[in-house]
Amino acid sequence: MASDREWIELCRNLRVSTKAGLPLVGTWQKLGERGPRSLRLDCKAVHEVLARGDGLVAAMAIVPHWPTMVRVLLGIAEETGHLPEVCEELGKHFDTIRVNRQLFWQMSFWPILQFVMAVGVIGLLILILGFLPNSGGYDPLGLGLKGTTGLMIYLGVVASLAIGLGIGYATLKTMLKSGGLDRFLLSIPGVGPMLRSFTLARFSMALGLLGKTGIGWDKALKLAFDASGNVDWLNRGTKSVSMIRKGKDVSVALAQTGLFDDDFLGRASVGEESGSLPESLELIAADAFEDGRLRLKTVATIAAQLLWLATAIVIVFFIFRMYSSYLGQLTQIGL
Repeated sequence: MASDREWIELCRNLRVSTKAGLPLVGTWQKLGERGPRSLRLDCKAVHEVLARGDGLVAAMAIVPHWPTMVRVLLGIAEETGHLPEVCEELGKHFDTIRVNRQLFWQMSFWPILQFVMAVGVIGLLILILGFLPNSGGYDPLGLGLKGTTGLMIYLGVVASLAIGLGIGYATLKTMLKSGGLDRFLLSIPGVGPMLRSFTLARFSMALGLLGKTGIGWDKALKLAFDASGNVDWLNRGTKSVSMIRKGKDVSVALAQTGLFDDDFLGRASVGEESGSLPESLELIAADAFEDGRLRLKTVATIAAQLLWLATAIVIVFFIFRMYSSYLGQLTQIGL
């Protein structure tokens, strides 16, 4: 899995090379040799497709694991001659993602570390109990686990819980196909509005860039909904594409999907009437990214507080267990 920095490096190299007029085949060959390490094999595969005489649209089909926005925009940009501009915007997009990701982990790192340390300390106590001489039936944790064997059982339970959460998420994702999971996530208080802002930002950015290529708004809308990364949006956006083909304005067609608020539709309508819809969409994308960043900060803060609360509950629970066990031992010896 490529990091955000590697995607930024890939976009920058593509932009510089194509802007300098270097052949696209040679550019991808160099990326396969000296590009971002985790993307070199993919770049080599893309180079092989281009060397056969096919375009980037065909090449992007062999890297389905790449971000949808990258595959969609690079293919169209090469066909329309806007590759340098698109690569520049994609680089900015991944830089924004990188900054937001860093913000989230900066705010979550310490609570996560505290929780892991609490779990680790309990495991260490279980291990130490097995080496205490004449411990008898003394079990301050009240778990019935001691020594190496107890530690293995404890770690197995913790690992099983983590795996269970992962399997549960995968099962939920499988059950909620055709955009059901995306629709469910968008309905979660706090998390939903944040995800919607980032989805809107990706959609607006992609549609703005595609609008500048002159491929037609019907095709641009279809590709932009795909680039949004939200299956529910992609499914519900089909109606707007058919309306554009019937001659409706872009803002009118988007209003029929029920995905966009009045602010977005108003700004899109003004941009369309003034002949500057792509520029208006780029401004909307920038505002949506900023709104998503602020919401992400709020979500990260709440998540950190919940994790701190969970850590405190675990610690307090075992303190009381140890205290109760200690009182039990005093009772047994008549004190």
